[in-house]
Amino acid sequence: MTRFVANNCGKLPPEHWWAVGFVVVHGSGGSAVVEVVVVVVVVVVVVVVVVVVVVVVVATAAAAAPTVVS
Repeated sequence: MTRFVANNCGKLPPEHWWAVGFVVVHGSGGSAVVEVVVVVVVVVVVVVVVVVVVVVVVATAAAAAPTVVS
């Protein structure tokens, strides 16, 4: 299972990584609580990454825009 994840995780878009985590935990005999925690952690990480990307894009666009002096 670990080899499968190592080979395929990089090919999946981020929105599908939670499914990989779920399958890994579920396949390893983890409890439902562990599955929920893994899914929540992965979702939080994906949300943080998306927010950081949006902030960087907005900051870059703002820096590239000509400043208007009133």
